[in-house]
Amino acid sequence: MQKLFHFFQGISLGAFGNVLYLITAIFPATDAFFVLFFIGRFRTAVKRLFCAKLVHKRSTQITSLTHA
Repeated sequence: MQKLFHFFQGISLGAFGNVLYLITAIFPATDAFFVLFFIGRFRTAVKRLFCAKLVHKRSTQITSLTHA
């Protein structure tokens, strides 16, 4: 790897270098947010998926009744 990028060694980017690392780290999370926000059909499908799981959990609870 060092042979491929040897021309980048020794270059000081300062604060700009920190911003590049920050953007690289934040992008995956923001990308998912924008997909959910801008694609209406995908947003609807995700809502249905999570709502179905919540309804399924609530409806599968078993209660026992004893008659005296």
